[in-house]
Amino acid sequence: MEHADRGGTSAALKLLRRDGGNYRLESTNPTYPPIEGQREMTVAARLVRKLAPREINPLEGRIGERFKRQDIPPLYGLEYNPGNWQSGHVSIAPHVVVFVTLTKSDAMAWGADYVDHFEGHDTFVWSSQTNTGPDGKKGREVLEALDHGTFIHLWVRRRKTDVAFVYLGLVVPVSHQGSKPMSVRFRMLTPVEDQVLTQLTADSRG
Repeated sequence: MEHADRGGTSAALKLLRRDGGNYRLESTNPTYPPIEGQREMTVAARLVRKLAPREINPLEGRIGERFKRQDIPPLYGLEYNPGNWQSGHVSIAPHVVVFVTLTKSDAMAWGADYVDHFEGHDTFVWSSQTNTGPDGKKGREVLEALDHGTFIHLWVRRRKTDVAFVYLGLVVPVSHQGSKPMSVRFRMLTPVEDQVLTQLTADSRG
């Protein structure tokens, strides 16, 4: 379920629990209270089986590996085109490839608008390009990824002088706020390992 407030939109997964003779939908986000089951509620979907990570993401075996930017397109069956792949947000339906440099250059006058950072091993906060808002084409492409079967791939490097990006796998949007740039909180489907996280954040704040 989605919940909207002044801070933006956030998602909360509801889990069906039996409570005595009744049922209730408990939220994985403690901010939101459970919902009591009602007779008029209907089942929208049933779990058939869990998919193996490689079924969802053919690049799953590459997570944690480092690649130069020009070596990344072949992983998606494409050739490197500087005009496209120098961007931080590359659209190649049904995929979106996001490139992040954590430490911003002093030459970036608008660098303070960017808040790219990790919030633990399975959460990453990403800032879009300065011309991207939640209502624009690229903004909707990210925020509506789950609705349209879009796979968002996260590639991160510590600083611009690090020529290689680390592949961190697929991410899904869970909340957002602001516009141009907009800030999106992603849940990482594969939590980043301690060693990789330490290497990427060693001095990303200064």
